[in-house]
Amino acid sequence: AMSNWFRLLLLLAAGSCCINASCNETAVKSIKNFWGKNPQHVYLQKLVGTLTYVWISPSILGGQNLTCFQTTVATDEMSVKDYMVDVDGSTSTSIDYFYLLERPGYITLTSPGSPDDWAHVVYFNSKRHVMAYYQCSPTGDSYEPFVAVVAVNYKKNSQPIAR
Repeated sequence: AMSNWFRLLLLLAAGSCCINASCNETAVKSIKNFWGKNPQHVYLQKLVGTLTYVWISPSILGGQNLTCFQTTVATDEMSVKDYMVDVDGSTSTSIDYFYLLERPGYITLTSPGSPDDWAHVVYFNSKRHVMAYYQCSPTGDSYEPFVAVVAVNYKKNSQPIAR
């Protein structure tokens, strides 16, 4: 049987596809209704290390068809850097940005001179090292929201993540 959080994730993915807009109110409301009065609380220290994206929708992120997408979270002020491998084998890294936790259910991604992004947590299991979220920008309409599932500090022999 498909879990409720996974159904919500699929619904968000379908709604996010090809929409250039700020945070979709329906998507955010769906997440809040799913959690009710007990939204997920993600302690950022549990994300320190490497986040490996195992699923992103839409799959083409920023016009790139990626074969690998990872985020490294460092303990110094929760600084973050993305690493990407394109289908042609070329690699790139992002500028440094920062993770901030403002309240349960949200992670704010911030970078000097850029508008903040919000990651609305759909699922987080620190024992299985898996997190799923809907990322969007609360300001501006040129940002394409996406849904992602990440493995936190993935090891190839990690059976819980493989399941």
